[in-house]
Amino acid sequence: MAASATRSIPPLDLAGLSIKRVIAHQVFKPRPGGDPIAPKLSNSLTPVGPSVSLILEDRIGESLGKRSWSVPIEFEKIDVGSYFHLASALSTTESDNEFVKHSHSLTLLLGEIQARNRTYPGGILIVIQAEDGHHNPVSLVFKCELVNGLSGSEVDESTILEAVEDLLLTSQSTTHKVCALVKTGKGTAPSDFLAYLFDGDMKKGGELRPAKYFAHGFLGASLAITGRMETTTLYNGVVAVANELEMTPAERLALKSNLDSFVSLPPGSKLNGPQIVVKARDFVTRHVPPGLQDDFEKSLKAKGVSQGPIPLDPIDLESTLKRNRTFLSLGNDLVLSGPTDLLTANVTFNEEDGSMIIKVPMAPTALQ
Repeated sequence: MAASATRSIPPLDLAGLSIKRVIAHQVFKPRPGGDPIAPKLSNSLTPVGPSVSLILEDRIGESLGKRSWSVPIEFEKIDVGSYFHLASALSTTESDNEFVKHSHSLTLLLGEIQARNRTYPGGILIVIQAEDGHHNPVSLVFKCELVNGLSGSEVDESTILEAVEDLLLTSQSTTHKVCALVKTGKGTAPSDFLAYLFDGDMKKGGELRPAKYFAHGFLGASLAITGRMETTTLYNGVVAVANELEMTPAERLALKSNLDSFVSLPPGSKLNGPQIVVKARDFVTRHVPPGLQDDFEKSLKAKGVSQGPIPLDPIDLESTLKRNRTFLSLGNDLVLSGPTDLLTANVTFNEEDGSMIIKVPMAPTALQ
């Protein structure tokens, strides 16, 4: 599903986002017997006042902004009737009627996917036409899976509108999925667009795994392999392999300290500055004990760590690197934790008898 080459794709720039048109529809999971329920389609635009527009923009920013878990995607299905074909047309149309028509087609496309399995949750589909701060056309599809879903027999346009208002004002959705398509070129090919996906469930288990029915089935897309993703995979892979192989505590501690430095941007560097490239092999040859390098490199490859150049992008690791803590297991359920640099400076290991000496700097204390 994924592309073969690592790409440097900028995060979605939401500054100055302006919402132009909004419409909401309802999709359902099949009945208990497996019979599908047709989507309920609205035929008129959803009225969005200034306050609701601001809330929508905030929700979009939380989902797709630079600090979110959103990921770039690449479209595999681009034929007539595909998500890409419909969403790209919707992003540039000047007609209310055409916007409504394209939103119907998108909802019916999702409805076809929903009908395949009762585990695919129903919800409200909010379709948005917008413009970013650079005047690029943007289409957004916001699927909200509600705590209190509506049954197919009860739904009409007024209940959909009421559900949208409740959703935006009371945050009653359990999860949501968002796809943004931004037109950055002059043509209509996939290369003229940037696309981003957020799935509220995709960070479960520590891996980026969006729901297949939505990403692959509905969007017809796969995750783009980016420096951001590969940098995180490298970091997590090194930590995992270091814990699996036979290494002394001193070797592990030194490795962790060097890893934090290896994936950190040099002082004064910025993510949008000149690109910095790293390689897993360079880390292994510089920082892994010689006798372990071959096994270490094989294990990294088995864990999906890229063997080629990786555009350094540690944005997902910022909190980890800022905290810069290492945890040393001492056995018997004892764990020593602290800033990596302080542990490196104050912990000494005796490899002959396996003992550990910890220097604890004492601050002056006053008598009570």
